[in-house]
Amino acid sequence: MIPHQPSDALLLDYASGAAAEPVSLLVATHLTLCPESREKVAAYEAIGGMLIEEAKETDAVPDALRNRVLSSLDELDMGSKQVRQAGVGKSSVASKIPQPLRAYCEEAIENDQWQWSGFGIKKIPLLETQDVFDCYLLMIRGGKEVPKHDHVGNEWTLVLDGSFTDETGHFARGDIAERQQGEIHKPVASPGADCICLVVADAPVALTGAMGRLLNPFISN
Repeated sequence: MIPHQPSDALLLDYASGAAAEPVSLLVATHLTLCPESREKVAAYEAIGGMLIEEAKETDAVPDALRNRVLSSLDELDMGSKQVRQAGVGKSSVASKIPQPLRAYCEEAIENDQWQWSGFGIKKIPLLETQDVFDCYLLMIRGGKEVPKHDHVGNEWTLVLDGSFTDETGHFARGDIAERQQGEIHKPVASPGADCICLVVADAPVALTGAMGRLLNPFISN
């Protein structure tokens, strides 16, 4: 069992179709790795399906929600297939990225389009047309520390390979770390393999401490 699963609120937003695209991408990728979360989403969607059946005569349910729920079981079936396909890839890094995320980043990985961010960290921006959310693939070199930082908004980090530890625990493949405004932490990648994550945030982070205050103008979006 994956110890750090997404909150019920996040899974419910995904199941109902209320989550924004970057958040949906993160949850969908997590679902390919976590049977427990898939069961929860299936339960939420089954409840939604019953509500739709009851509301058909009155048209009380918006068409968008109805279509999302009616297609949900097919999506979950695809998720199971994607788990089996997760080991197929052209490069060692791409092979560790499960679908549906691979469709968003495989070409950039194969073309080595990583952007160095210092501190042993590099990333590949995704869904750059989003106005509210930052979404990117993050790689932390094994044994390296991400500078301690504060969160101005919400941040979700899904571990795809390797692992990291922060003040709240140890996070490995499939785990999701949810951080909210005002939470400060310093992730440290485990020695050995690089830690690869999908990160989605609805506000920029702010480095803390004297050095962080000097660097913030250069890393702010």
